[in-house]
Amino acid sequence: MLNLQTFKVEVKSTKNGGLYIKVGGSKVPYDVSSNLDYMEQAKRFVESSGLTVLGCDFTTIVVTSRAVKVTELFKFQELSEKAQEKVISDYERDSYFIDDFILDSLTELLENFGFYETDIEYSFDYSHVPFAKFSGKFKKPDSETLESMLTEFGDLEIQRIVSLIKSLPNDCELYNVKSQSDYDSEGETPIDAFYIELINKMICAVNEYLLKMLQTECDYLQSRDFIIEDIMSNDYTFDVDGNFISTK
Repeated sequence: MLNLQTFKVEVKSTKNGGLYIKVGGSKVPYDVSSNLDYMEQAKRFVESSGLTVLGCDFTTIVVTSRAVKVTELFKFQELSEKAQEKVISDYERDSYFIDDFILDSLTELLENFGFYETDIEYSFDYSHVPFAKFSGKFKKPDSETLESMLTEFGDLEIQRIVSLIKSLPNDCELYNVKSQSDYDSEGETPIDAFYIELINKMICAVNEYLLKMLQTECDYLQSRDFIIEDIMSNDYTFDVDGNFISTK
């Protein structure tokens, strides 16, 4: 009976700006000077591993092999220490993709600061400096909400943001907040220059806090503990040397 497997094929960027082809759980050097496209190079890699390619499209390769037996498959925890290290070394994840529940908690935090209809942007791509920023509207919250923030959070950053917000006029409302010095206010009387400086400091402090929290999450997604947890939770299987085979 044939053992069918499907491998996802993607072209990825390395930290130093190079390219490689990700075939299943394996990384294959991408020869951009070759007259073969990335899919043909991926097929040749698969075939060199003793597998037979049955078909492919732009993103997947379907292969078969009579050589792979169930008894030859190993879960991560069943591998030798050397094989486990290979698995961890080969592991690749889009670590700058933050889970939705983290973004939801930060959105809730922004609401407590008085920001609403917000959108958080971030990037931890290796090609440029990491950043985090938000856009939305602002209405100064009541003093009770601000005091509860100081009680609930011990972070110095939170205390600084709350302090800046408390210094703003009680009727302060901002529309179309995008970044420092980029927002609209409503009212017949223009915002005093003193308050403009406070607003800019507040927006800057919020962006810095968002970056800190998202960077912490990104660092965790790149950590050894998370990699092992993710591998085991997905029930990946490997050969005895730690080469990725399939998911159960």
